[in-house]
Amino acid sequence: MNPETYIAEHASAELRRREKKKEEASSLPRWLKDAKENVLAFVYAIVVFLLCQTLCQGLNSWIQESNQYPNTSLIQIENVNSKEEVAWYAGKRMAYIYKAKVKKNGSHYRCIWGKVTRPHGNSGVVRAKFKSSLPPRSMGARVRVFMYPSNI
Repeated sequence: MNPETYIAEHASAELRRREKKKEEASSLPRWLKDAKENVLAFVYAIVVFLLCQTLCQGLNSWIQESNQYPNTSLIQIENVNSKEEVAWYAGKRMAYIYKAKVKKNGSHYRCIWGKVTRPHGNSGVVRAKFKSSLPPRSMGARVRVFMYPSNI
């Protein structure tokens, strides 16, 4: 037997077996499957809308001549490049999520909450005040901006 024909026959048999397995596994009615897919798409769209990725540029670094503000960090929001665009994010909640070694409340993940307070400069960087100061390893890490509270 030619190796090419053997591979082709074997591949088609494998595909038929997989299709049969899928049909057996999907015992739900078609309308319910469609509804599930639509709900998942809707939930995914909401989650994407409610979150915005940012980059932590500096922490504890907003220093004046005499005063230091350790809870204030500089955050660059993706696709925000001007002071005018920052205005929409004023008051929005932020979360720095990190993984810790010891479990607390059944989870290794912890969160430091903050809020966008005002712009910093003209290039879309914002100042955010966090509940406690961010750890040094958050420099360059992702911070989530939630699209609430909304003023629309």
